[in-house]
Amino acid sequence: MVLVKTTLRVKENLKKDAERLALEQDISLQEVLNRALDSYIKKEKNPQETNAVSDKEFAKLLAKVNKEYGPALRKLAKL
Repeated sequence: MVLVKTTLRVKENLKKDAERLALEQDISLQEVLNRALDSYIKKEKNPQETNAVSDKEFAKLLAKVNKEYGPALRKLAKL
């Protein structure tokens, strides 16, 4: 792995949080930023590989489940 030097401007609160995380995990700030950037890039390259769903998608799924299974679930709840 080759490291290159660069200069970035980051939000002050993000830098403080990253520094705190580095201290807690006993790693360098550089490592925290490298891991964060690596994770972000992987997620953006392969969005279909994530299990996360948007609030809109979740609401749609919940409505579908309620429509299909709601009556049966309500009967079970009364038992």
